[in-house]
Amino acid sequence: MTQRSILLRRIAAIGVLSTLLLAPLTATAASKLPVGTPSQIADALLASTTNTKLSSVASTQIRNAAGMKWDWPWVQYKNLNPLAGCSAPTGCTYGDAKAKKSIVLYGDSHAMMWLPAVAPWATANHYKVYLFWQPGCPINNITDNYTFLGPTVSYNTSTPQRCDAWRPAAISAIKTLHPALILVGERTSDIIVGSSGTTLFSQATWQAALTATLANFTMAGTKVAMIQDIPYRAQTVPQCVAMYGIQRCAITYPTTATFNGVSLVGQQAAEEAAAAATGATFIPTIPWMCTSSTFICEPVIAGTITYWDQSHVSATYSTWLSGVFGTAIHNILTP
Repeated sequence: MTQRSILLRRIAAIGVLSTLLLAPLTATAASKLPVGTPSQIADALLASTTNTKLSSVASTQIRNAAGMKWDWPWVQYKNLNPLAGCSAPTGCTYGDAKAKKSIVLYGDSHAMMWLPAVAPWATANHYKVYLFWQPGCPINNITDNYTFLGPTVSYNTSTPQRCDAWRPAAISAIKTLHPALILVGERTSDIIVGSSGTTLFSQATWQAALTATLANFTMAGTKVAMIQDIPYRAQTVPQCVAMYGIQRCAITYPTTATFNGVSLVGQQAAEEAAAAATGATFIPTIPWMCTSSTFICEPVIAGTITYWDQSHVSATYSTWLSGVFGTAIHNILTP
């Protein structure tokens, strides 16, 4: 079996090979950026392992990052305050504004970053999208103090008290909406127990806390899907590519990298287990970011820088994935 066939099989396992809904996605009002098909994604992943040249799109992303113009969803979508989040149904609403059916995207910035991948399908298929997100706030019910490490110093240190008020309020508001689907996303890497040191949460602790959160959404007529967290990188990707070139900025998954002495390994296994324990669908995103046999995650795929920093998918690449993400949503909602 060829490497390309393996990639297509992995993408098919996510339920994205149905092309029924791919064509309308390129014409949505949410974005004029191109949308990749499953075949194009497989080809782009293969080509990324040997690519050394920057496209005009990637070059623009690097120039914008140097000027602090980050490739985040708030460039395309209104009401996305990068520090305030969204807690009320009327705060951040996207997709088809007149639709009666709805989808909720719930979590921290690692949920919000998928808005460009979700909104085009929702618009084309007449679903409203409610975004509930809070930066630096895990959605799982962690009872210990914790610290978000990384470059964003404005909300690094967190406590259960900071998020405990937001989490139940958001869950309560979401349940009153009775959405057809709740998509859940979260950051799982570079989060330590307490305010110092290098101790990570155990998989068992993370899984139990996340299971408790997902269990809140067991409602008739509502389906739930857990979006797999993407690998965390030790360097901001646009700057890394600008300084060292494309190939020197590739990473492996699972990662062996550290940041300030803290392992960057994520809690993807806990996410999958929590989804299984609650009957939620698990949406693997790493097959869209990394090659199959060696799990090499290149920084540039299809001529696009895939991250805007160390841990967030760029809005441009998220939009390119809206075809496969949208078909995954379709397959969840279609019996």
